Amino acid sequence: MKKFTLFVLCLCAGLTFAIQAQNANDPARGGMPAFIDASIENLDFGDLEIGYSQFRTFTVSGDFLVDDIYLTLEGQGMSAYQVSPATITPEDAALGVSVCVVCKPSSQYWKPANIRLSSQNAEDVIIPITANPYFPDGQFVDKQTQEFVAPVGGLQIRTGYVRFFDAGLIDPIVVDRSMGDMIDMNDLNTDFSGIVPSYYSLSIEGPDAGSFRAILTRGSFIANMCDVRIIYQPKASGTHNATLKLVCTNAGVPVVTIPLHGETIGTLGDIDDDGLIGINDVTGVISLLMTGSQPVIADINCDGKVTISDVTTLVSRLLTDE
Repeated sequence: MKKFTLFVLCLCAGLTFAIQAQNANDPARGGMPAFIDASIENLDFGDLEIGYSQFRTFTVSGDFLVDDIYLTLEGQGMSAYQVSPATITPEDAALGVSVCVVCKPSSQYWKPANIRLSSQNAEDVIIPITANPYFPDGQFVDKQTQEFVAPVGGLQIRTGYVRFFDAGLIDPIVVDRSMGDMIDMNDLNTDFSGIVPSYYSLSIEGPDAGSFRAILTRGSFIANMCDVRIIYQPKASGTHNATLKLVCTNAGVPVVTIPLHGETIGTLGDIDDDGLIGINDVTGVISLLMTGSQPVIADINCDGKVTISDVTTLVSRLLTDE
């Protein structure tokens, strides 16, 4: 009996030694506590203009992990951020991985957000994110709205935002400096010129002002912001430059100046670019329609897409001209 007891004790001791030796070779199984580490305690984007993005990077590391590290955004303001990569393997974590966070706010009202780093056998790490979104008075948001491309006789519409001193009181304003009649599209011919607030003046200036039209309306989801719809309708080939100017008579409110640049590409409906509108152009629009191509020069009715109605509109114009 004593021999048997001694044998059991020796066996237990051997198993304990074997387990300890195995754990020493594999720390993730209990030799050392697992951990996640970040090179920062919080992430601050500082002042950031609405509509633009910035990125920050930091390093994530860890050891003795048995599972991937998961990077997740949380909090009311999480939609303003993107984080990559979303997962980090234990092998990569042991070497350290650079993480990129992009911030692009759509509102000036900041809401809290965090990045949570979590893994199966390690304590979570939470990194608070801070930012100060702003939109300066008298500045145009969408810079792409300043650039236009359209065929002679056609049009292109772009929309952006402008912030004003008291945008909530602005009634629709239209500046129509185009030569000739505008194509009737979404009630663009509506005349709002008689209800311009006395404390605002809006004008399109420059040698090519006649190629542009602008409509300013309420409706933006951002406080004290207005939608600006700018229409480019060239009457002649070449390039066209003008300036959209919005002035408030209230003291201290900056003048909003928006440079406009338009490039013409051929003539609307002249698909074969021979300087004339003929049957070849009708077949050209049909061919583009069949292939799914959407060039603005074939958008005869200027509704933003090439459809069968463009074919019928072009045929109707040919018959009228004859």
